[in-house]
Amino acid sequence: MLTGFKDRKYALIGDARVYDLPSKIHGMLADYGYSYIEADAAELKNVLSDNEYSGFNLFFRASKDILPHLSELSPMASRVGCVNTVIRRGEDLVGYNTDYYAFDRLLATNNIDPSGKKVIILGTGPMIKTLGAVFSDRGADDIVTLSQREAKDPATLGMHDDTALIVNATTVGMIPDFTSSPVDLRYFTGLEAVIDVICDPFRTELMLEAEEYGIPAIGGFEMLTSNCKSSCELFTERKLTELAVGRAGASLEAQLKNIVLVGMPGCGKSVIARELARALGRTAIDTDDEVSRAVGLGIPEIFEIFGEEYFRQKEAEIIKKVARGDSAVCAGGAGAILRTDNIKELRRKSTVVFLRRETERLVLSDGDRRRRRDVLTRIYKERMPLYLAASDVIVDVGETPKDTVRSIIKAIYKK
Repeated sequence: MLTGFKDRKYALIGDARVYDLPSKIHGMLADYGYSYIEADAAELKNVLSDNEYSGFNLFFRASKDILPHLSELSPMASRVGCVNTVIRRGEDLVGYNTDYYAFDRLLATNNIDPSGKKVIILGTGPMIKTLGAVFSDRGADDIVTLSQREAKDPATLGMHDDTALIVNATTVGMIPDFTSSPVDLRYFTGLEAVIDVICDPFRTELMLEAEEYGIPAIGGFEMLTSNCKSSCELFTERKLTELAVGRAGASLEAQLKNIVLVGMPGCGKSVIARELARALGRTAIDTDDEVSRAVGLGIPEIFEIFGEEYFRQKEAEIIKKVARGDSAVCAGGAGAILRTDNIKELRRKSTVVFLRRETERLVLSDGDRRRRRDVLTRIYKERMPLYLAASDVIVDVGETPKDTVRSIIKAIYKK
């Protein structure tokens, strides 16, 4: 962390929905104050005239409204015509563009080469100028921008079925509107990758749809981290290493994501979740316990009285609520992965861990003991593809819960 800047204050102007993540990242990079200011175009002048702030970051519309208030633009900001960082220098306000560097680096680190290809940028906001400049400099053959209305028009999409890369630069899919996607990917037969600049949730609906089609999908958190690095360097006039910033971003992402354990009955999800939560200082949640508490009956009684479909619906409601929170450790029901919507919910803001345990080592309840081992083996084989598709990490269950917890922590945090 860069120190010696406690007397300085900076702020994000724009949208409170995205304040939390950049605030946390800036707090890991330097010791200056960082806050959020909500201001529309009419209020910008008063905000900018407050000498208490040494600089600002700008979000979406604020990037467009800021230009008339600036005394000077950096070469990149002038070239692109878009500003997302402002520095106060005496009586002057100087505008910078750090989105170019952040997006260019995102393409490079994910080995995305747009040269000679068609790309679509979804949106009409100021950022599309920056993204277009990056793609142009990287040799894209055709750069198409579509408004939200055009992106919903089948006739328009049918004209671009040869698109290789789609970038979402809208707010569609951002919290709290988790389940919206800006475009239907089935119209694009040659799609090679999808990028969503939204960083909360970590996996947007667009990204989850891309994964269903087997298309690589990249979220906006890495771009946000790079943006924070660049603006921090402008704020402090000091350099940060890519390694240090990358570690800070990865650490924060791991801290904020839920950890969800999935696997067969008797693999130890509940016990391991409690042990893992204790080790990480998090809250442990068991979806079966939550369903039982909500209905007022044990799981066997719920199945017996109301049937499996009723249980699955209640389970889905609990999963949606739990999965949209932060930093919990969750033991998912053994059949939670049977519903596609559950998998989506679990993957939005969580690291999903598949606890793999051989059938003969499953510790069975009285109800499960009544099912023969060969039946459980068949169920395991049927569910294995679903467990694998839902999970980010596979961990073999160890001899003790502590052994498994150590393996999970090592797998997630690469320690």
